Amino acid sequence: MLIRILEVEGRAELVLPHRVSTAEGWRFAKEKALWIDACLLALPPRVPFDDGAVVLYAGAPLTLHRIPDRRAGAARRIGDRLDVPAAPERFARAVKAWYVAEARRELSLRAKKIAAGIGRTIRRVTIRDPETRWGSCSTATNLSFSWRLMMAPRFVTEYVVAHEVAHLKAMNHGRSFWALVEKLYGDPEPPRRWLNENGLALRRYG
Repeated sequence: MLIRILEVEGRAELVLPHRVSTAEGWRFAKEKALWIDACLLALPPRVPFDDGAVVLYAGAPLTLHRIPDRRAGAARRIGDRLDVPAAPERFARAVKAWYVAEARRELSLRAKKIAAGIGRTIRRVTIRDPETRWGSCSTATNLSFSWRLMMAPRFVTEYVVAHEVAHLKAMNHGRSFWALVEKLYGDPEPPRRWLNENGLALRRYG
């Protein structure tokens, strides 16, 4: 028997072997109740994409603002505010769509520029929301990035892009790969440390 803490979802999951009864599993879970509560309370707060919520963009606070007299159109960032023309039931989707569009534009441009500098081309850049990775590179020279990177500080975003572009030359994490990352970006430790310490918080938005 084991208990998994699903950090992004903010809940616990009880896993039982084939021959263990549900009643036995519940007894086990009750014994671990204090530990479960402590783990869940230690999670970063969940921040839904609601009107008035304060989220992040490039590491800085961004306040979400719904424009009540407009129900369609693209969201627009004005300073530290994001104006979102959407009906209440579509507000969260509109905010996510804005982040995805920003990531597609900015990360694609940055990745292609770095790739050109090392004599490589990128077939396609996709923007997704993976649970564990911030970026990936396939053998077909397709790159993929999490739209949540747009919430992180620029130095983190720049590192992740350089990391994935470096895989166009080295599909491994050997010495030559890390040497190329340092050439394209610099010291990878600060952004890696930032993601280790703050990555879960980014996944708790939306």
